Amino acid sequence: HSLTIGYPNRVICGPINLQLARGTGLGIIGANGSGKSTLVRTILGHLPPIEGTVEFQGLPVDDSSAHFRRTVAVQVTDGAFFEELTVREHLEMVARGHGVAEWGQAVQNELDFFEFSTVSDHLPNELSSGQRRKVLLAACLIRPAELVILDEPEQRLDLRIRN
Repeated sequence: HSLTIGYPNRVICGPINLQLARGTGLGIIGANGSGKSTLVRTILGHLPPIEGTVEFQGLPVDDSSAHFRRTVAVQVTDGAFFEELTVREHLEMVARGHGVAEWGQAVQNELDFFEFSTVSDHLPNELSSGQRRKVLLAACLIRPAELVILDEPEQRLDLRIRN
């Protein structure tokens, strides 16, 4: 509501009024430096708004809240990996950790969709940057969430996955 984003002494954009209903999507496009990632970080509570408020499910966004972290799936950076876990093990950990009922089948579905059949048993340092990006995207999408936020998810992805 009336959200203005930016940094101390530097307004990037606003005010923004936006409400998303369940089941809808929104894509934000703009030139480099126009504030897309700053908007995402503000929506997630990682940056304070200059003015206005951000709410999720009627409550102010609180990125320290277990409920918020449990219901919002986010993929906004290059992410981190457990260097000793394979691609499959990463996806299994996320699925099981988030209580996916049929986690084994869910992991296999992600491995198939992202074409990981030849690298499912590889460690992160054995993957290309595009493959690592796909693992992060798969891990974000495998878990249950009320809201999914992706910042430049198409980076380093092949054309089939991007489309």
